[in-house]
Amino acid sequence: STRKESSAASDVYKRQGIKPEGRIIAREKTSIFSEDDKNIGEITSGTFGPSVQAPVAMGYVENSFSKIDTKVFLEVRGKKYPAIISNLPFYKKSYVKGVSK
Repeated sequence: STRKESSAASDVYKRQGIKPEGRIIAREKTSIFSEDDKNIGEITSGTFGPSVQAPVAMGYVENSFSKIDTKVFLEVRGKKYPAIISNLPFYKKSYVKGVSK
């Protein structure tokens, strides 16, 4: 990959957090699809997020699909599963930093 290709890709794609619905874990190279079945990106990493008690993933999606809460689909083992575009980092906002008991 050349520098020119990389900068062109960053104009079209944005790195975003992705939260799969349910228990599916989307691994590296998982394709991301729009609601109208257009391939719009790819997962770069995915795992179970202990802090949110749910699967989490990160990937590049086309800019037009990068808005938070956009519904997308992840193709895992030939089947598409719903997910939503999410903020990074993943964490629950139920705790307060710096407060000790």
